[in-house]
Amino acid sequence: MNDCSRAFASANYSPAGEAAVVQRLAQALFTVVPLRFATYCAFTARVLTGTLRRLGVAAELAPCQLWHAAHPENHVIGFLGRDAHAGRWDGHVVCVTGSILVDAAVHNLQRDFQLDVPHIAIAPRFQTPSQVLARLDLDRDRTLWWHNPPPGACDRAPEEPMELVNSYVRELTDRLQA
Repeated sequence: MNDCSRAFASANYSPAGEAAVVQRLAQALFTVVPLRFATYCAFTARVLTGTLRRLGVAAELAPCQLWHAAHPENHVIGFLGRDAHAGRWDGHVVCVTGSILVDAAVHNLQRDFQLDVPHIAIAPRFQTPSQVLARLDLDRDRTLWWHNPPPGACDRAPEEPMELVNSYVRELTDRLQA
């Protein structure tokens, strides 16, 4: 058993139960966390991961590259080989469970490229070894893809103010358990 499968072997939910918890969390996230955090992937992924863990769902951070694929152009967020500037990390990170990827910072595509995307994307994870973590069809012509970071990329997500992260985790957990 590799490290990834060991990390998810302790999940307390079936895949359907896990999906239901993730859906409820996604619906509640930006009713608790201010929308101004919708482009802060490291922050939102930590809030999602912490909340899911408190709810009994095994979850972890997954650095990745987010692709918006559409004809005639593709757009990419994260790991583009740019130097960090103005405190901005050249990466992207999401929350993953055993079977689901949750990205609460898809809004970066709207901010950077004026693309119509949801605030939160939930996609089934590929269960076979691959450079691709997940795919989500937005419509007939547009697809989101999450790829592993390029080899050699600095994939360590920046630290976030854990006191603030934990306050949102507690509030979300309380709301979802009520």
